[in-house]
Amino acid sequence: MGKAYAFKLQFDVLSPILIGTSSRVGSIKEALKVGKYYMIPSSSWKGTLKREALSEALYMPLSQEAKALVEEHLRVSDEKFGVHSGSDCASLPQVKEKNGSVDVSEIRKTLEPELYHLMHQSLSVEEAKRYMCSALKSFACPLDSIFGSIYFTSLANFSSSVFAGKPEIRTKVTIDRETMTAAEGHLYSEEEVWPLDGLTLYVTLIVPERRILYGYTRDPGLITALWIKMLMKLSDLGTSIGSGKSKGLGLIKLNADKSQYAAIPESGESYSWKGLSEFLNKTY
Repeated sequence: MGKAYAFKLQFDVLSPILIGTSSRVGSIKEALKVGKYYMIPSSSWKGTLKREALSEALYMPLSQEAKALVEEHLRVSDEKFGVHSGSDCASLPQVKEKNGSVDVSEIRKTLEPELYHLMHQSLSVEEAKRYMCSALKSFACPLDSIFGSIYFTSLANFSSSVFAGKPEIRTKVTIDRETMTAAEGHLYSEEEVWPLDGLTLYVTLIVPERRILYGYTRDPGLITALWIKMLMKLSDLGTSIGSGKSKGLGLIKLNADKSQYAAIPESGESYSWKGLSEFLNKTY
């Protein structure tokens, strides 16, 4: 069954945050709000943490196969479908053709359930092989396992963060890209927000049991290791979230002393929170 964890991550805020919307009051671009509170959506958190996890995964002491998969994650050859480059999977199931397309009913007799959703009648045999190969690489990639891909849902789920904040309206000027000087007559304003009491992010993470598909391994040890490395980086160096990163906005840092985690029992019983430092000290 694997393991499941809940995390309550507390972030210290080092500079104002800019989570913009398309809503404007005059020339002012408003911050994202829910009622009287400001909000950082779960998608912003997921993108920020994935960026930090990727930078850690590239330098982790992974196996040769796992490191190759992480590096290949950066070399996406098809922007629409997210298909990873290459098709060197040696142990794919046999794909039979029927009227110019894959014989779905036939291939599903031997196909592992995780790959069922990739097969449909409009695929050619070569497309089917390429998609299956890319999916297997994604399956074994710890980064894709945690944050998801077009082939598999993410093992981590992120909350949105709703918080009380102090707004500051900042007037700025558009830069002319050719002259690199202020563009005359192009002023605009943005609503930057200082959270009054830091930021809280809730995450659930499922760490599945070891699973091998056609020679590709989803390793729970690698998933746990990458998650820990990412949290340690957030605690040591911090990160940035939202817009205006190049202007020094959205700087945040994980406060490991105030953050907590809990192991979720399979029985569905209630669980107790513990200090995050205990989880960060886990061996893997």
